[in-house]
Amino acid sequence: MLDMGAEQMANRVNAMIVSGLNVENKKIAKAIKRCPAVLWARNPDEMIETASMLRNFFTKKQISYMIYTAPEILLMNFEELEEKYEYVFMHMNIENEEISKSKMWVKRPLEEIMERHQFLVKCGRYRTPDEKRPQIKRIQESGQVNCYKDMNWRNLSMIEMGMKHSNSYE
Repeated sequence: MLDMGAEQMANRVNAMIVSGLNVENKKIAKAIKRCPAVLWARNPDEMIETASMLRNFFTKKQISYMIYTAPEILLMNFEELEEKYEYVFMHMNIENEEISKSKMWVKRPLEEIMERHQFLVKCGRYRTPDEKRPQIKRIQESGQVNCYKDMNWRNLSMIEMGMKHSNSYE
């Protein structure tokens, strides 16, 4: 990073904007604060290419939100992202809009996503949506389906044991 000039960092910020991040200065600053590595860890053209490939699955607005909340998505290997997306979409039957709102699908390895899914199925907390329309949004009695995806293992297991938990989503 110390070897990198201001122009090279500016190219990476520009890559975030070209990739879909809203041009508001506060959003750019917050995204960089969440993942400073976007300023040096990858070639700007590769960042733009990853965002471009994500357009196969998400709208521009959804990509913008994902870059804002989890900017490390631009640093990741697209094939890995694609595998995770396919599992969440095809096996868990979660729609694009809901996937794009979860910060942790980007951060967690595929194996952990699969383990969490299996855990929720075995505990009866996850039901597959309507088989005729598999990618419709799930309706759960608990009202906390979205937070289960981002919740840490400790709190997830405490819910299943009927114990109180804090709202920690590590």
